[in-house]
Amino acid sequence: MKKIGFCIIFLILIKSALAQEVSMKVVFNNTKDIETSSDLINKINSEFVNKENLQSAMNTLDNFYNSLEGVSLTDKNLLVYVAFLDKDYFAGLKLKESEKINFDNYITQWQEEYGNQSAVLFLFLKDGSNYNFNKLIASTKLEEEHLFPEVMDFINLNLSGNTENIIKNGTKYLANAIKPVWSEDKMTNSEALTKNERYWQNRINFFHNSWASTFLDLKPIGYKTGLKRVFLINSGSKDTLKPSVNIYANENEFKGSNIDISGFGYEYLINGKLLDYLFFGDELLLLELTDNSSEHQSYILKLIQAIDNEKKYSSNLKVSEWNWEKSSSGVFTLKNYENVGEFRDGDKLELVKRSLKDEFNEGDPIPVIHPWYPRTFCNVLASDMSKTILFPNSFSGSSTSNTYAPWGKHQAAAYLHDEIKDNKNGKFKNVNFDKAWKYTNAGFIVYLTSYNRRYYSGATTNKYKYSGHIATCYPTSSYVSNNYLDANVIQAGLGEAQVKSFKYCFGSSYIENVSANIYLGYILK
Repeated sequence: MKKIGFCIIFLILIKSALAQEVSMKVVFNNTKDIETSSDLINKINSEFVNKENLQSAMNTLDNFYNSLEGVSLTDKNLLVYVAFLDKDYFAGLKLKESEKINFDNYITQWQEEYGNQSAVLFLFLKDGSNYNFNKLIASTKLEEEHLFPEVMDFINLNLSGNTENIIKNGTKYLANAIKPVWSEDKMTNSEALTKNERYWQNRINFFHNSWASTFLDLKPIGYKTGLKRVFLINSGSKDTLKPSVNIYANENEFKGSNIDISGFGYEYLINGKLLDYLFFGDELLLLELTDNSSEHQSYILKLIQAIDNEKKYSSNLKVSEWNWEKSSSGVFTLKNYENVGEFRDGDKLELVKRSLKDEFNEGDPIPVIHPWYPRTFCNVLASDMSKTILFPNSFSGSSTSNTYAPWGKHQAAAYLHDEIKDNKNGKFKNVNFDKAWKYTNAGFIVYLTSYNRRYYSGATTNKYKYSGHIATCYPTSSYVSNNYLDANVIQAGLGEAQVKSFKYCFGSSYIENVSANIYLGYILK
């Protein structure tokens, strides 16, 4: 293959006390364009390419690679090569059709020359009287070790405008991509974040004061006037529960939900709209919702049924303080009878509303009778870690804003799974599991998402009924290719939030349903 020569090579080398060097070459193959392009060449060197920014990024990358075993950068220097190619000319002479330069051959020859070092090529092709941007290319070695194909494709997709915009933005995006997001400090801070108990399973998390839940509890009472006897109606089965346990309620506690039902018969209440609390004479009719689209269904009917079944009572403990356990189907049973005695005919319980915000601290255990129980906070940890540690000052707005987190607004993990794997905001790219940790060890951020395992096992056909899972790939020293089941993941899930293996976090039986996606949106910041 015949080598393509150039009439001018404009070379600039920047050095400092750092080991890394950033050099530049600006080349033309048509000598007639050199005279008219001298100003452009000077601006490329002095204005368009921020060499100090690139050098700083290379230095940061080298430091991060030095902190992990099993990863390295072969060439710690960087060459920025800007080529203006006119296929019709060589050394000022117009070529015959058979001799015109082939662009693919040019790129092949460039890779033969620079492929084993860290280099990038801005290729501009002449069309008529103008040079138009063709592509930004990474050398073979740099593409293998850091500027991976998904990264370069993303940058190219977002480059447009004139020569100045292309080179300025291109080198800015390159610097952002070269500089690793992960660092030793960010790893330390991320692990410290998992020690905060508000991210642990079945703990209270107020989500930056956005969540303030009230829940129904029952407390022991003696003689008290002004109370109404509580009966319950299951709005699905239409069954009415008249507990043998004496349960009362103060109408004033439920004024916000009080609905005037005068003039309507009993049948209307059962067959009508699903309402929360209805007062009728001296009774409180509590209608149970039966919305199966949510895993957090109404719970008080099952709790009162459990109290009825257990026939236990405490004169000094609220029902939430008894030693309950809750099955996957929402059935309550007492684990033991500590601090509770036998129910007597005169014992009374009052149905009351309680506020998590007023009575509990963030990180406290969620009461087992609370409808949030059981609860994990994988989506909250993932967004908090992304917003405050990995990409500080990059995201803002309320939790309902599309600028809240890398994937947009806050949602349950099952919905985030769709947002990310379908790349709905154009800032993610799906990768296989081996690449997920190769790219993580290069400093990029890769998220792992899935629906809930009940969906994959066939227990439900509604993929959003149960919360899915989201976790973040974590740098793994001495990572062995394709040994991803034992690679590190940082997550909030069962038990404490922590760094665990991939197979632990998602379970080996349905890992094939997990989606791994590298986040690239920060490169454009």
